[in-house]
Amino acid sequence: MVKHIFLHIGLDKTGTTTIQVACDVARDALAAEGVAYPKSPIFGSHHLDFARQFGFSWTDVSAAPPLLKRAPEYRLPHICNARSLVLSTEHFVYCADGAHVRSLKQWFEHFFPQSKVIVVLFLRNQVDWFISCFSESIKWGIKTNTLDYYKDFVHRVDHHALVSHWASVFGRENLRIIQYESFQGDVLPLFFKIAQLSDVSLALAQQRLPEFVNRAIPDFVLETIRCSKPMLPRTMMYKFLIECVALNPKFQCYRNNSTEIWPLPPKFLTDLERLNKSNALLANDFPLIGEPIADLRPIAARHQQRLAPVDQAARSTLEEALRNAARDFADGADTSDDTEQSLENR
Repeated sequence: MVKHIFLHIGLDKTGTTTIQVACDVARDALAAEGVAYPKSPIFGSHHLDFARQFGFSWTDVSAAPPLLKRAPEYRLPHICNARSLVLSTEHFVYCADGAHVRSLKQWFEHFFPQSKVIVVLFLRNQVDWFISCFSESIKWGIKTNTLDYYKDFVHRVDHHALVSHWASVFGRENLRIIQYESFQGDVLPLFFKIAQLSDVSLALAQQRLPEFVNRAIPDFVLETIRCSKPMLPRTMMYKFLIECVALNPKFQCYRNNSTEIWPLPPKFLTDLERLNKSNALLANDFPLIGEPIADLRPIAARHQQRLAPVDQAARSTLEEALRNAARDFADGADTSDDTEQSLENR
């Protein structure tokens, strides 16, 4: 019987992929200690398909089956008989309204009536988080600039509103809110501790983590891709970046941590005072694991002061190298896996 459900809801760009891949590669070890980490039939290491059935990730559920007929693959005997269940996808925070969160709770109460649901959420200061999310969007084919990107992003930056949203349904006492920067991005040991997973499983997961999980693509490489004509179909681009760019020294050499290339939008800068107040309310209203989020204004000021123009000659050289690598990748690419399905759901 499942006593605890650990529902890891994000945020994106706070080590979510590391957590998901770690649980995926250690799935058998977790099962041996009575923990179910279901394998998604579509996405494998995370549970976007589960979240979508309840209306998360911009999903229209008006034509979905009745609530109690949803997600049958997540209530199979080996899951229901585990001592705890771990579910994870950052798409849980892409929520249209409280009805989706309430329907999720109703589903848990019906199929796991004796379970206590613990909602796990990693938060990050909004300045670095926005830039990180913007860089990630480029991997998925977004060509817009930061100004236009913020127009669609602005409804997501109020962390206090997000936490209140989930607390109102699952209870303040059942939330575990972690400040990402307090742990310098090393979130895996903390998550395993919160989810009551053993040190043996943690060590196994760390040993089996693929190298690409902890390797970021330099901003200059992503900016070159953003400003270039498409090099590959959108359904192939992300896989190319992971397999052929993220681990390639030819492209990693463009990393420069002393400069920034994407300016913060003026509207974002004017929102900083409001967001500081929201973050202060968050620290006052909810127990945080780690330090409260720091004043956003100095963080934004440092970012803007480090802005540097893009070297156009270097960008042209890099673009040619990327196009050659993309051409070689396309010639030998295997598109038989779920990459296209994954991309279509971003």
